[in-house]
Amino acid sequence: MLETLKTRKEELEKRGKKGFTLMEMLIVIAIIAVLVAIAIPIFTAQLEKSKEATDMANIRSAYAEVTTAYLSDTAAHAATVNLQSNTTDWKSDPNAKIAGVKASEVIGSDTSAQTTIDVTVSASGVVKIGEKEATSSQLTGGVGNAAYLNFSASYGEGYTNPSTPSVSISSKTYNSATFNVSISSYGNPSSTSGRYIEAALLQQNSYDASTSNGRRWSTASNTTSASITVNNSSNKNGGSDGNGFTITGNSKYYYGGYATNTQKAVSTVVGTIYLPCPPLSALSLSAQSYSAYNKVNATFSYTRQSDGGAETRTGYYRYSTDGGTTYSSWTSFGTVSNTTGTFNVTLPTSTSVIM
Repeated sequence: MLETLKTRKEELEKRGKKGFTLMEMLIVIAIIAVLVAIAIPIFTAQLEKSKEATDMANIRSAYAEVTTAYLSDTAAHAATVNLQSNTTDWKSDPNAKIAGVKASEVIGSDTSAQTTIDVTVSASGVVKIGEKEATSSQLTGGVGNAAYLNFSASYGEGYTNPSTPSVSISSKTYNSATFNVSISSYGNPSSTSGRYIEAALLQQNSYDASTSNGRRWSTASNTTSASITVNNSSNKNGGSDGNGFTITGNSKYYYGGYATNTQKAVSTVVGTIYLPCPPLSALSLSAQSYSAYNKVNATFSYTRQSDGGAETRTGYYRYSTDGGTTYSSWTSFGTVSNTTGTFNVTLPTSTSVIM
């Protein structure tokens, strides 16, 4: 263009004329205006991107500052970053992240411009950039200065599952069961607030409560091992009425355990458990006759409690001849199928009978 203008000027000078015509000047001005109109937005956008890059660098620096401080004393810390970019109009990569948090969500998402942003770490090791939790790491304090930063590939937020509970049967009655429950670790977060282990009786081989699967459970808080009893006063849910179920004797149940650190949880179904039959609800002497010296034939009537009927019921009795100080061994008197019935035994005279 300049060469053309120079040639045009030389031609005019040969004719005895100096300068450019008005039309030529207007054309040049128009061309310059178009170039400026194109260049200014590009320059402005690049300038804004550079400011956003500066903000991200400063926030990363603040993140490193508070996490390093936490690792030295496991206390809460905060740092404030003065922002340079226009936080209402994000220009850079929308997927750019700072410690797992999208930069556009903490810098460029406000409806009104913000001038500062806080980077904080709590005493429990949770790092936040603005109101967003830094999801790429979870700080965990150690002994003295032996703290460490635990990065989890399994969970973006840095939380990890507790170990699978170990559950074994300690004892059982016709309407309760006691279990020994233990875990090796609660995982992360390691805070003691709200974490617990539990033992449960289940109606089906599944820990999830549903219309066909009721659950009864009891818990032990902030411990890695405990003896836990589950009975009809324990927590309940699921079942046909959504209210768990009633534990009954001579019933088959599944049992298992559960552990949570408030953010992650693990459950397991270990096996089956058969509860014993309930005791007889009524026992009375209905007839007796002497059969030999110091012997008596006795007929007893009984009423048994209702139960689950999971296994064959067998009735047992024992007796005492010294008023209850000592007793004989338990002796079977046969199958107890009906809810009421009788049985016959031969006993010494002056005998107390217990079933």
